This record gives sequence, C-alpha cells and structure tokens, in this order.
Amino acid sequence: MTNPYFYQLQHIANSINPLLLLISVAMVLLAKGVHRYRRATTLVAITAVVYGFMFVDKILNLWGSFGGDYSTHTAAAIGLAYFISRYATSNYAKYSVWLVFLMYCGLMMFQRYHTALDIASTAFVVSIFMVPIVYLNWNALLSTLKSKNT
Repeated sequence: MTNPYFYQLQHIANSINPLLLLISVAMVLLAKGVHRYRRATTLVAITAVVYGFMFVDKILNLWGSFGGDYSTHTAAAIGLAYFISRYATSNYAKYSVWLVFLMYCGLMMFQRYHTALDIASTAFVVSIFMVPIVYLNWNALLSTLKSKNT
C-alpha cells in the first residue's frame, strides 16, 4: 500500500532546497561590500561542488559501482546548510538549519528517494570539499580585514 500522504510530503521535500537557496541568496544580497563578494563566491563554489560531483558521477558511475546513487538533493542541502550556518548571525538559525537538513534526510528516506547509504556517502564526499570552501573563504576575509586595519 502506498503512503496516502506521499504527494503532500513530496511537495514539502521539493520545497526544502529552493527555500534554503532563497535564504542563502538573501544572505548574499543583504551583505555589504567585500562581505557580499565573499559570500557570493562561496555560494558559487558550493554550487560547483554539488553539480561537479553530479557530472563526474554521471560519467564515471562512482556511486553506482557500489550500488549507491549520488544524491544531488543531499549535496545541495548540506552545502546550503554549511553556508547558512556559517553566515547566520543567530545561534537559533545556525542550529535550525541543521535540524531542517536532518529532517530532510529522514524525509528523503521515508519517501524512498534515497537510501541512508546514498545520503551518507554523498554528504561525506561533498563535505570534504565544502567545509574548506566555506571556512577557508571566511578566514581569507578575516585576514584581509585585519591587514587593512593595521
């Protein structure tokens, strides 16, 4: 028997990444000066990682080789969660975005879009590239600002 709430949950699942992207773009647009530039480049780099791995997986079938499936939804959601949690000013927002991410992962498994293996392997691999992008970019900004003030 199919889930009677499948289509309602599908609409919710299909809204998560666009909502996270909308929040991320707003965070870029609301930033001033060099902060806007750094945030924009970080967001572009995250997008490149998400779709770069999708492209590589399509060509090399990396996830298929172990019976998995690259989850573009997971990659985008975790990248946007890193971005939002890095640049959010309130701890509430920083923790809430990770709660949304975990709930989204649970929803994808409940809806049978992806398995736990798909989600975990995608999150692990893209995180190896995204964490340095998000945090090294921030460190570059701090060193730039410190050198201008001294």
